[in-house]
Amino acid sequence: MFKLSKPVLLTSLLSSAMSPSFAVEQSDVVVPQQKNESAIAKWQALRFGLFIHFGAYADLAGVWQGKEIEKLGEQIQRHADISQQDYQKVVQHFNPSNFDADAVVKLAKQAGMRYIVLTTKHHDGFAMFDSKHTDFDIVDYTPYKKDLLKQLADATSVTV
Repeated sequence: MFKLSKPVLLTSLLSSAMSPSFAVEQSDVVVPQQKNESAIAKWQALRFGLFIHFGAYADLAGVWQGKEIEKLGEQIQRHADISQQDYQKVVQHFNPSNFDADAVVKLAKQAGMRYIVLTTKHHDGFAMFDSKHTDFDIVDYTPYKKDLLKQLADATSVTV
């Protein structure tokens, strides 16, 4: 049986390449089929894990200008037709000061989870890590000023 002594941190990077208008041609696939199947099999063997879908959009809690937006909360900017300027004001106040990576990892381990997936960049382009490619990230753009992804990765490498 495949066994881990600590959770594995996997990351998911969502960007414009994940939009419905993006199509992958067969020639664009760089992972050989056999290697891809092997990676999928290893992931499936882990069986139980935690998926964290969290970002600056969470502060709006699905409401814009007093109106509940019924579609996907993480895409509230698009569904509520929020201008980039107005959305950036929201993001500038994002401060998940109660986030505790050690507690998240400990709880996941206690529940028997074997991996954690964090959505690290959302449809709005905001990154939950310190990006070298943009300042529209949690470290450079918010009062939080900490790399949430690094905290979570560091917490998975500590025996809890």
